[in-house]
Amino acid sequence: MTVKKMSKVLTFILVLAMVLGTVAMAAEPPYTVSAPADSLTHGKMTIIYDTADTEKGGTKTENGFLNSTTTSIKLPNDVKKIKVSFTANPGYEFVSAKDASNNSIEDFAEIELTDSITITPEFRLKDTLGGEAKISSFKINAICPSAYYWQQCHKKDSNGNSVLDDTMLKYTRYPGKLNGTQSPSTEIAKGYYVDLTLYVNDADYAAFISTSGNSNDKFSVTTPGDSSFLAGSTNPSPSAVISATADGKGYSITLNGVYYVGGSDNTLKLIVTQGNYNAILSCKIDNATIIPTTPDDDKPSEETTAAQPYVIISSYSYGKGDLVAGETRNITMTFRNTSKTMAVENMMVTMTLPDAMMLTSSSNSFYIESLAAEGTITKTVNVTVKPTAAAQSHSMTVDFTYDYLDNGTRRNAKTTETISMPVLQVDRFTVTGIDLPTQIFVGEENNLSVNFVNKSRTDIYNLSAKLSCEALSNNGEEQYLGNLASGTTSSADFYITANEKGELVGEVIITYEDTNMNQRTVSVPFTTQAASYEDIYGPTDPVDPGMDPVGPVEPETTGFPWFWVIAGVVVVAAGVFVALKLRKNKKESVDEDEDI
Repeated sequence: MTVKKMSKVLTFILVLAMVLGTVAMAAEPPYTVSAPADSLTHGKMTIIYDTADTEKGGTKTENGFLNSTTTSIKLPNDVKKIKVSFTANPGYEFVSAKDASNNSIEDFAEIELTDSITITPEFRLKDTLGGEAKISSFKINAICPSAYYWQQCHKKDSNGNSVLDDTMLKYTRYPGKLNGTQSPSTEIAKGYYVDLTLYVNDADYAAFISTSGNSNDKFSVTTPGDSSFLAGSTNPSPSAVISATADGKGYSITLNGVYYVGGSDNTLKLIVTQGNYNAILSCKIDNATIIPTTPDDDKPSEETTAAQPYVIISSYSYGKGDLVAGETRNITMTFRNTSKTMAVENMMVTMTLPDAMMLTSSSNSFYIESLAAEGTITKTVNVTVKPTAAAQSHSMTVDFTYDYLDNGTRRNAKTTETISMPVLQVDRFTVTGIDLPTQIFVGEENNLSVNFVNKSRTDIYNLSAKLSCEALSNNGEEQYLGNLASGTTSSADFYITANEKGELVGEVIITYEDTNMNQRTVSVPFTTQAASYEDIYGPTDPVDPGMDPVGPVEPETTGFPWFWVIAGVVVVAAGVFVALKLRKNKKESVDEDEDI
């Protein structure tokens, strides 16, 4: 080999060693998962992985979170596989995600790591209608100085309807004549209840109603905590009635029993929602006189016996249907002060979530300055159910600590409420294939296998498989396969025998119970062709039963063919002997020629 060729070979070996060394170094854990900061402005990314449990032994599941401030996470040394999920901030939705090689990554995708990885998610603003809608005008229908007067004002008539007639209006200040007073008053003080009607101009509403086919009674009307007037503060709870305006350019909202919390502001704020319509309304109640409170206003009457006020959760909602593992929901809770005479102040609300859930984009506590007697306030938190959550009912504890005045003495109190939320796991039982020859012979036994995998995060139970095909001799055969653990594969195997020729069409019916104790059935169809040997290989020659075979039938020799082996060895030996003899004669002839 020339020096030039040798140099090329050595150069190739050196480059190959460097490449292999680089690959080996890149494949060494620990790995890092990161994302560009600007891609996490409107959402976050959760990294789920299993790592060694040094305290208890075995493994444990850990979660890491990437957001606009934490853009990378270093995994433990033993982690080589992760799952990723994406959670959008309120008002946004997850679109897609890609890695550095522009490969798409689905939500809850499982990734095998061979190196550190960068993932870029995309979140976008949700398509929604509404926004800041304009209140063109309003009118006050009634002002009630207390919850008692409001209830008297809204007593039902003989037909069960609430009517503000002269009999009812005597309990109001405006318009009306409180206790016979002829001059209505527009004063609104802390603790007063007001009935009013708002008129809203909103072209988005008109388009929403005309195209969606929805009705006005499906709208939800709530007041945020920074509103000076709070809806839903009376017992019975007031109602908000929405109807389209005559000009078709908007709607009116009739609110009965909004509660004025006091202070120097007089702003009523509302949130009106239905479907993807979401409007924020704000209105100054500027034709009423807001008067300051006096120390006597907070004192209980002589007829009232002081008792500790209790704050309870009067209602809560987590949307339609049970919570599903891995999804994010809004949990809305309404808190109610049960006292008829005393307000509560300086209230701190603290939520303790179960291990199966975590708060998203919010704290586990919030502060409420005051809650009037028999008053209510609604709060909403964003909760994500962990993908590994067990399929069962999970409880969230809510603690209330607050102050109240008892005949001028400030006291402290605490109440605790618990709400339960059932969690479901998604059923991901999957049939991966069926093994069956495309052709079988009548009367011959063949194997039929149905393969499946449990991709769910929980086990499935009481799995069985039943064979259904009229043309098979074992039609109706059923197998009980027991339970199938999460992430495992199995199969249902049958030995089948065709009764007749032709196309065989049947199915294997798989039945099981998911972790939510719901029975599920999966049908796996199959088709094959049954034939006879005569159809494939032709008819065989029959033997006349009246004739004997000519001559004796020699038994077939089944022993080892020693005769042919020995004969072959003899032939090879003879050939070698002849060749050597000829070579010797030739050599002797040459020697004689040299002597001559």
